[in-house]
Amino acid sequence: MVSPQQTIRDTALGRCTVYRCLSQALFFPGEVLGATLPQGLWVGALDEAVERLQPSDALLDALAALEIVQPTTELAPLQREYIRVFSSTGPNDPPPYGADYLASHIFMKAQSMADVAGFYQAFGVAIDAGTERPDHISAELEFMGYLCQKEAYASEHGLAEALMITISAEKRFLGDHLGRWAPLFLRRFEAVTRQPFYRAVAPFTHTFLAAEAARLGVSPEEVPDLPGDTPLQGACHGKCPLTLSSPSCAGEA
Repeated sequence: MVSPQQTIRDTALGRCTVYRCLSQALFFPGEVLGATLPQGLWVGALDEAVERLQPSDALLDALAALEIVQPTTELAPLQREYIRVFSSTGPNDPPPYGADYLASHIFMKAQSMADVAGFYQAFGVAIDAGTERPDHISAELEFMGYLCQKEAYASEHGLAEALMITISAEKRFLGDHLGRWAPLFLRRFEAVTRQPFYRAVAPFTHTFLAAEAARLGVSPEEVPDLPGDTPLQGACHGKCPLTLSSPSCAGEA
């Protein structure tokens, strides 16, 4: 018989894997994604993780769309498309940075990024210098995956206080940051991208984040549109900015 602690652990690890797969998919396509896509490892990990989550029909449908396009996805076209979409500054382009959606003034944007960095620092996550801004969609998704991993560990080891603190952080981070701006970013990204892989990743991520909000009991106040001023620029492509101090979700919690 499966214990409640094991159920919490397995669900948290499944969520962790989904977040980290999506973090890889929404960052500049590099060696990690390039090594896992051709062999079906990326979508295989996503499939296995979703099975743990008692998924809705909507999430399964979004996953099925990914399963159709992923086997034919190649790295070089993804890289060209990523550069095309995120290196332009047209009125319909989707900046991949949370502060560009949550604040209209440069000083407010700086405060929003500082709030995100504060979450990372509170949980022992360092930001690699010279990579990306802390509010990049990939970084925020990876951080949520990291919190899910900590949740799994706390549940497995009976650390009640750590479990409570971690789940509280998940709720606040999703409710105050990622869950507020990511839906608009994902809709805009889906609308402008020409790559079938990204057109499938965007709605899957949107559906998954909606399921996460329901699971955690939060109702993020979603941003309806971008503020009017010019977005801040990011640092570079190629390496996710978070440096995590714990093992991969593929291993032990």
